[in-house]
Amino acid sequence: MSVAAPTVNCPRCDSLDAGTVAHSPVPGCWTVLVCSTCWFCWRSTEVWLDGKGWDPEFRLTPSTFDQVPAMPPVPPLREPAAQRAPQR
Repeated sequence: MSVAAPTVNCPRCDSLDAGTVAHSPVPGCWTVLVCSTCWFCWRSTEVWLDGKGWDPEFRLTPSTFDQVPAMPPVPPLREPAAQRAPQR
């Protein structure tokens, strides 16, 4: 994926490595940005990005990257519907 030169801070990890990857088909409507540090992507029109909408509890930092699993665990499959007891 080609990322344009950094243009804005990432709202998730506050890295300066966020850049534009796509533009709207209608010029000037929106852009899609992606962070090269944490791979978070977002559209420029998302209103929660005003700086007040991102809960600091969920912000990632380079020290927390190693604690985040690359892929969340997948729960075991449920039994087929014919073998499950009816729900009441």
